[in-house]
Amino acid sequence: MDKPTKDLQVTALVTNLNITAPDGRGIDWLIELMFASSGFPGLLSMEIIPPLPQENTWTLVQRFRTSDQLESWKQSAERQKLSNELAPLLLIGGITFSEAEVASYDSRSSATAAIVTDLKPGMRTDYCAWLSKLQQIQIAFPGYRGSYVQPPSKSNPNQWTTLIRFDSPDTLDNWFNSEVREELLAESESFIQSRKFHWPSTSLIGWFPADAKTGKRPPNWKTSLMVLLGLYPVAMLTLKFITPFLTWLPKAPMIFVRTGCSVALVTMLMVPLANHLFKWWLFPQANKTLETNLKGLAIIASAFAIEILLLWNI
Repeated sequence: MDKPTKDLQVTALVTNLNITAPDGRGIDWLIELMFASSGFPGLLSMEIIPPLPQENTWTLVQRFRTSDQLESWKQSAERQKLSNELAPLLLIGGITFSEAEVASYDSRSSATAAIVTDLKPGMRTDYCAWLSKLQQIQIAFPGYRGSYVQPPSKSNPNQWTTLIRFDSPDTLDNWFNSEVREELLAESESFIQSRKFHWPSTSLIGWFPADAKTGKRPPNWKTSLMVLLGLYPVAMLTLKFITPFLTWLPKAPMIFVRTGCSVALVTMLMVPLANHLFKWWLFPQANKTLETNLKGLAIIASAFAIEILLLWNI
């Protein structure tokens, strides 16, 4: 990502479509407008924001480095063509259009996933077409609160960054685990070099990574079993070997210190070990999910029994 200088003025063009037409016409046009600007000089990011409940206004925010570069986009043939395409929709009714230039625009978010995508060389057009298709499907999912797309910088000409926002972790997971998204990901394999997923907001953050290929996280019941598998022996061993050295402390601080030691050991040792040993179970192949889950449960049940037997007399 290019670092802005102190005298850099970032100007945002905010386009609003108030859509009351029952067929939702105008949304596809706004998405097309979003990606039409992706190759323009000075574009820093583009972001589409759906309306809040009981509202009708869709917002597109396109951020440029300077007002001159923004003006160049406004006067471009690509944008003029899209403006001409919007005019008949406005005449039909059910859509009103407005736009404004602002110095900054605050986004709203709750649960966010960041995706860093490295394209194969020369695949920009294919990727933009695919991303536009993805956006059209994504906006229909419950809880969707917008996407932020940052095109490549000069230092990383094939790297795109996308932030996806939903109103809760559950609705975000619902989109990431959907079959339609899996189908779309399969369509993109021919022009994607690699993807990296980051989850700024998640339970047990940093303990269990997302699948590098699909962005899916392990289900909560699996991560809970992994934590229990690592926490139980740690808790028993700290009770045996650390508690005797803390008897001089009052009960509350003694339990605090002992718990802190357990958390540190689970975080630094047990969870990384579990991630390594059970990666095949946390992220099963799509065509072997049931078989893999049952096999993993059998192994984990055996591991629990072994732990209990080994620590029985501690």
